[in-house]
Amino acid sequence: MKKKSEKKGLVALIGSLSLIVILAALPFAVAQAAEKHETIKIGIAQPISGGWAAWGVPVDRGARLAIEDVNAAGGIKIGGKTYLLEAVTEDTQAESAIAMAAFKKLIYSHKVGYILGPMSSANNKIVQPLTEENKVIQLFHGSFPPNPDDYYNFRGTLIGEQYAPAAYAALMQLYPEIKTVAILNRDEEGGWINQKVARNVCKALGLRIVADEFIDPKEKDYYPILTKILTKKPDFIGMGMIAPGYHALLIKQGREMGYKGPFLAPTGSDTAVVLDIAGAKAAEGLIAVGTADYIGLATTSLMKDVGQRYLKRYGTQDAWSLEYYNNILYIKAGMEAADSIDPKDVVKVWRTPGFTMPSVYGDVTWVGQEFWGINSIASCPLPYTQIRNGKEVVLGVVTWEDMKPLVNAALGK
Repeated sequence: MKKKSEKKGLVALIGSLSLIVILAALPFAVAQAAEKHETIKIGIAQPISGGWAAWGVPVDRGARLAIEDVNAAGGIKIGGKTYLLEAVTEDTQAESAIAMAAFKKLIYSHKVGYILGPMSSANNKIVQPLTEENKVIQLFHGSFPPNPDDYYNFRGTLIGEQYAPAAYAALMQLYPEIKTVAILNRDEEGGWINQKVARNVCKALGLRIVADEFIDPKEKDYYPILTKILTKKPDFIGMGMIAPGYHALLIKQGREMGYKGPFLAPTGSDTAVVLDIAGAKAAEGLIAVGTADYIGLATTSLMKDVGQRYLKRYGTQDAWSLEYYNNILYIKAGMEAADSIDPKDVVKVWRTPGFTMPSVYGDVTWVGQEFWGINSIASCPLPYTQIRNGKEVVLGVVTWEDMKPLVNAALGK
């Protein structure tokens, strides 16, 4: 009888312990259920390797930092569900065929509805029909102006018809004595468009073009073209859509050949890359639009905070990084306003006149209707910089309203 009683006691004890364990685990299970979420994949199609990596890698870094911040703040809440973002990156190498393969993989394999990229107008011309057909929102950077029929295509950063005028205007403020210019560009469609913009701006500013040249996008030996240009004795050299790794070589070789005038990077640069390749002495005086020094610019507390965290993580500040941090904020704002993750619903919200979105610059809207027939460009201000004593110095900022007369000039109006 004693053994039977002991057995019953043991069973009761085990049962009590099991109940305690279940009750103790219940809050955790409830919490897990409450935290259950779905994932939205964001495609990043950028040149992660090759000559354009100096632009593509910062884009990837900036977007991923924004995605981390959105997720850390609780994600995106829509229709009673919580969504977290996930970055999926594909390397385009700034090559059209590779870019097309990257976009197909993102759309058909990863099922993304949003893609940041590409970083090339020539690449964009190839991939955009694919994104429009599949109703995928695309935020790209390049020289192509918006087209009224490009419903799902947006410029999360400004375009050549804004960059170039701002850069040339900054140049004229610094060097009002300049009269003649040599302009170079990549021999591909984005470069052709950018070169046309440069010609229009030079004409509007009364500058005489003494050399108007195109170069192979992969060229690294600039001595022959510089020999031809320098015989024309230009007061400055504009480098168009030439990526930092390449235009740094052009600057270095130009200085070696005795050119002492200013260089202009009218579609942006990367100071760290230029200093590393060309050296501080050769890079002295380089004027560019856009900036890597977001901490120095810091027009908002958010810009300063994100800039400092980016610097702490990567040990550098990079041009374009925070512009694409912004792109993630635009996507989040669009989804929440639409109460949907469907790109078809988000694009309707984005195309609502006056819709505002947060950014590291403050609130922005989609603009451009008066010039291109559609609002597809984020109205971010545009900083312009110069390398002085081995450091990038922000000289000023041009707002969208300031830019309008310059855009007219770029369009030849």
